[in-house]
Amino acid sequence: MEDKISIILPIFNVGPHLRGGIDSLINQTIGNENLEIIMVDDCSTDESGKIIDEYDEKYDCCKAIHLEKNTGAANGPRNRGIEECSGDYIMFLDPDDRYTLDACEVLYNAVTKYDADMALITGVGIGAFQRMEVGGYPLLFPLNFAGKNFYTDITAFIRFYKMLLFMEMGQQVEHIGLRTYSDRICLLYTSDAADDK
Repeated sequence: MEDKISIILPIFNVGPHLRGGIDSLINQTIGNENLEIIMVDDCSTDESGKIIDEYDEKYDCCKAIHLEKNTGAANGPRNRGIEECSGDYIMFLDPDDRYTLDACEVLYNAVTKYDADMALITGVGIGAFQRMEVGGYPLLFPLNFAGKNFYTDITAFIRFYKMLLFMEMGQQVEHIGLRTYSDRICLLYTSDAADDK
């Protein structure tokens, strides 16, 4: 595989859950040699910082970053992670969540097969998307959708983006003050960048 996938983990006091999240990436079927796992610690006061340092030392694909000042929200570590990315594609994982072992491979195959700007997995299947406008309104247009229930235990979308989308939008993930919706805002902004291509 010529492409590399960067995966960013924003970390703050998630010690008890952290190893499971990182291990779900290390053991991806696509091979961790094709991954760049960027773990950004937002001044944790538990053992999170020590844990990511252990992974940094043990695995070539892992990179630990320690922020000097707490940013107060996940967008800060995500944006710092974006700055450090060298991959062709980018994903985000909250460290208390898990990817099933084939998540990166399934999404990479969807994006490359359909030359899509982004792909996502929901509780009902896989979609590969490109931006388009219908009646002057922006929509994410599904290039393909497989109606198979791949990830019944994951409620959030797993999103897979071309890194170029983040470069074109100035590499920012916005915080809107709502803990559960920052990734949806990220989806909207990256789809705007896809539209401008």
